[in-house]
Amino acid sequence: MLPEDTGTRDAIQITRFVDHKATMNQPKIKRDPAGTRRRILLAAAEEFAAGGLFGARVDQIARRAETNERMPYYYFGSKEQLFTAVLEHAFTALTDAEKTLDLDGVAPVAAITQLAHFIWNCYREHPELLRLVNNENLHEAPYIKGSTRIRELISPVVATLAKILERGQHARLFRNNTSTRCAFT
Repeated sequence: MLPEDTGTRDAIQITRFVDHKATMNQPKIKRDPAGTRRRILLAAAEEFAAGGLFGARVDQIARRAETNERMPYYYFGSKEQLFTAVLEHAFTALTDAEKTLDLDGVAPVAAITQLAHFIWNCYREHPELLRLVNNENLHEAPYIKGSTRIRELISPVVATLAKILERGQHARLFRNNTSTRCAFT
């Protein structure tokens, strides 16, 4: 080996040692459980939207969240519970956005149109939500059905639609046998 090569290699080792010492002298970063949980949830949403429950991998979720593989289990219990939490988070965001709508004073046909446009725009602006819901529905929605929280979150949207349909039926704009279930399918 040439003498100048040895010097370069020694310089690299010294640099690494100095960098290591510099990081050792810095104060320890406090743990952030809420931040870790949030990062896991967001990373899981991306993974589940891309591959569904069965295509997503916990190790990839942990890597995206910049945490170790045990943390998703620590915070959520299982992959299935994490998937349910992702669905609940997504439906919470949709319900919060829906609360901004004020359709009480709007004519029934216009109200239905605005509600449909609102939901369409939410799915268009958040395609991951659409992919999550589609994937869940392909498997007959066991996690949505099993979550009381999601059913609570969906209730305001269904109640809004029911009020609009009722107003439209009284005004003879909609058929009397039209139900919210029929409107969603």
